Amino acid sequence: MKTADIRDLYLGFFEARQHAILPSSSLVPVGDPSVLLTSAGMQQFKPYFSGEKNPPYSRITTVQKCFRATDIDEVGDLSHLTCFEMLGNFSFGDYFKEEAIKWARQLVLDEAGIDPSRLWVTVYEGGGPVPRDDEAVEIWTDLGHPGERIAYAGEDNFWGPTGNSGPCGPTTELHINLRPDLPDVGPMQAPDQYLEIWNVVFNQYFKSIEGELNPLDQQGVDTGAGLERWAVVLQGVSSIYETDTWKPLIEAASECAGVAYDPIAESGRSLRVIAQHSRASAFLIGDGVMPGNEGRGYVLRRSIRQAVRHGRQLNIDEDALGPVVASAIKVMAEQGYGELLSRADFIQGVVQDEEGRFRRTLDSGITRLEDILAEVEPGGKVDGARAFELYDTFGFPMDITRDIAGERGFGVDEEAFTKALASQKARSRSAHSKDSTESLPSGFGETIFTGYDFVTSGESTVVAIENEGLLVQSANAGSKIMAILDQTPFYGESGGQVGDTGVLEAPEGLVTVLDTVKSPEGTVVHICRISKGVLAIGDRVRAVVDRERRFNIMRNHTATHLLHAALRRRLGDHVRQAGSLVDPDRLRFDFTHPDSLTDAELEEVQAWVNAEVLKDHPVETRLTEVRVAVEAGAMALFGEKYGEVVRMVTLDPISTELCGGTHCSASNQIGLFAIVQQTGIAAGVRRIEAVTGDGSVKFVGRNQDLLKQVSGRLEAGQSEVLARVEGLLEQLGEMRRRLHVADLTEAARLAEQLSQDVHHLHGVQLVCAEVSFGDRNVMRHLTKELQQRLSDPWVILLGSISNGKPSFVAAVSPAAVDLGLHAGELAKYVAGVAGGSGGGRPELAMSGGKHCEKLPDALDAGRAYVEQLEGSV
Repeated sequence: MKTADIRDLYLGFFEARQHAILPSSSLVPVGDPSVLLTSAGMQQFKPYFSGEKNPPYSRITTVQKCFRATDIDEVGDLSHLTCFEMLGNFSFGDYFKEEAIKWARQLVLDEAGIDPSRLWVTVYEGGGPVPRDDEAVEIWTDLGHPGERIAYAGEDNFWGPTGNSGPCGPTTELHINLRPDLPDVGPMQAPDQYLEIWNVVFNQYFKSIEGELNPLDQQGVDTGAGLERWAVVLQGVSSIYETDTWKPLIEAASECAGVAYDPIAESGRSLRVIAQHSRASAFLIGDGVMPGNEGRGYVLRRSIRQAVRHGRQLNIDEDALGPVVASAIKVMAEQGYGELLSRADFIQGVVQDEEGRFRRTLDSGITRLEDILAEVEPGGKVDGARAFELYDTFGFPMDITRDIAGERGFGVDEEAFTKALASQKARSRSAHSKDSTESLPSGFGETIFTGYDFVTSGESTVVAIENEGLLVQSANAGSKIMAILDQTPFYGESGGQVGDTGVLEAPEGLVTVLDTVKSPEGTVVHICRISKGVLAIGDRVRAVVDRERRFNIMRNHTATHLLHAALRRRLGDHVRQAGSLVDPDRLRFDFTHPDSLTDAELEEVQAWVNAEVLKDHPVETRLTEVRVAVEAGAMALFGEKYGEVVRMVTLDPISTELCGGTHCSASNQIGLFAIVQQTGIAAGVRRIEAVTGDGSVKFVGRNQDLLKQVSGRLEAGQSEVLARVEGLLEQLGEMRRRLHVADLTEAARLAEQLSQDVHHLHGVQLVCAEVSFGDRNVMRHLTKELQQRLSDPWVILLGSISNGKPSFVAAVSPAAVDLGLHAGELAKYVAGVAGGSGGGRPELAMSGGKHCEKLPDALDAGRAYVEQLEGSV
């Protein structure tokens, strides 16, 4: 049975039993920051099981793409996958154990046609406050399942939660005997002989962050059946890599490596690693994950890098993943994941870029590691601090350091490495703590925000005052405090939008609000200075936001939504927000895209935004549930925690996003939109900075002033500036060409002169001189001219001032190299005298210094250095 047929069989079976078929959610959870990636079919339904939200249907079935980073180090064996598909059926306060077990048995035996004698089941043996699940055993036996093929199990049969809290409960698992020819002793006695194909979870409890189990008000069923495992059983193969969706990937990897797939060979393991991580990378990138150094970005980076490492082991010099990723996209698009095909170019571009970066990291890291190993005593250990430097500064993985060192007979001081790593993490946490909201007052709950719809003032009551880290009853003039109100029109910094400023008018005082921030629990905290009088708890105050500043922030925030829409329209739907900053003066938008935008693309994006601004689209906001908003096409910021009710901001028909910020009421309030610059901030992540409203007027004014000044200096009209500049550049280019020709002629003349003043040291001809050429290319030409005039063996050392710093060229003839002389070492030595560094090949090298006054000393030192070496050969 083909994998696609298994998928259809499962969904069709439960659809016939009144289950609604819902699509797979993204691998990046929306509204659940407790996990990095979707790791189970029930992930998107956690709020329904916990009772936080009402489910749209009481019965649901899905095929969910999943990623479990906990198995990443096991990838390559015949059973573990990080990225897989999970079949599932779910009940929310509807059916429970009896129906779940009955349908599972019916589907496996009657519909899928698996031999009943091969089926074993396990149930929870009990533990702590949870009793043994004898009810499940009774249901199985009543259905006719033999009691001798039912086994009690411990922790493996209590599932959940995903993340650090959530619904969980006892399970019953279905196992298939893969070797009926062997004694049928069951999965508890011979786990490798049996394959678990279905885990039926009975959600009865909610586990808190503290680890407490409390009964759920509403029981539910959450099942997970690994699609790839079903394919192994129903296709009669020995591993998932021989099934119809994996075999093409293995074949693509084999073709790249030029080796046949042998499942028991080490090369076979490497091919499986490449196949697995290539498919995983395609899905992760397709869902908006970009390679990075933390979180889900690091999971992706680690996946790609593991695959590249195994590609190197198979002697694949370049593009180890590209053909396999292409195969994975094609295969999985045919399995129903058409979004992979529409994003294929982007996915492959990101993988190719990351592979290239890592290969360069490996090349440079291996060179540095070789230098370190050269200093280690035979049989000794690489200093852990230096191994950490390779890892932290150059991105060179510790496991590769360990492998290479081991191959050469060296160890690694891993204790020192671990200590250095822990110290670095502690510094990072300390730095983060200083910039985080940990020091804000806590325990006050969510503050009511009254500032939507351009409301910038209102009456409020002071509920808390913090002064110098202590909660106080009141504070006097001159004090810098944190104030909390029962409700406020001040927007607390969050979602990329900066906080509001303004004043609090108290009965007996005036308070300046310098900034406004939001704590993790939703408390809006006003950072204030009491300008005069006193502020006390219980005071009724008039909260007044700086209205003009707020309006500029609103312009920039609404423009950010239009910019996002423009980028997706022009570049493709792989563009996703990767960060933002919205303040009164500008907007900054980070987004996923592999390449720098061309001038034409930037102009088109800017023109499109301005065109939409002029159409005066109304900006509408409405409150809804996350799922309803996403199903309506709203863009959600992955990793952001959303409450049960969210704000959906729409500029119909061009933009719909989940956003809690403040916005214009119509697009024409944005005014002129102008892109200031674009930059790259990480692999596959670009940044655009832009201005609107008053900021764009000032930006255009500055540009006009600059153009006026330039036209004045050029004595040309503004419309003639470009032509005049092009003419001047052409003249400058011609002058440079003439100067270069003159320099080359002078170099030839100087070479003739220097060749008449050669030092003869122990049979080696030495030319050591300071010259006036600042151009390194001319210096190299002079070196070549000298070589033609000298007799082998010879050494050339030239010094000059280039761009205000000393510069050196060293050249050594082949015969002199054979005598032990080395141009790279000579260049490095003289540069050190001048406060610099450098080096290169034995025959030719260049270096630079910092102190011009040291140039003569450096050349003298170089002459002595050569004489010393020549005297020793």
